[in-house]
Amino acid sequence: MYEAHLYRIWIKLSYSEAAAGKAYPNCQAIPCDQFEVAFQAVELWISVRTVLPVENSLGGSIHRNYDLLLRHRLHIVGEVVEV
Repeated sequence: MYEAHLYRIWIKLSYSEAAAGKAYPNCQAIPCDQFEVAFQAVELWISVRTVLPVENSLGGSIHRNYDLLLRHRLHIVGEVVEV
């Protein structure tokens, strides 16, 4: 199996890094500061996957990422429920 290169979003109190490690234990998590950058990285084949939040237990839905899913040609292929 190859080692997947993932983009993640580094936000204080975010579980994206832990979720990436749980979903893809041998991945190389690469921080980025905007959700849009993570989507573009996958579209441009800079990264093979991205791990992004769509729900937050404190803030609810992350509408920005739902909007980005509609605008970009990416698909949800997995879910990490508990970190």
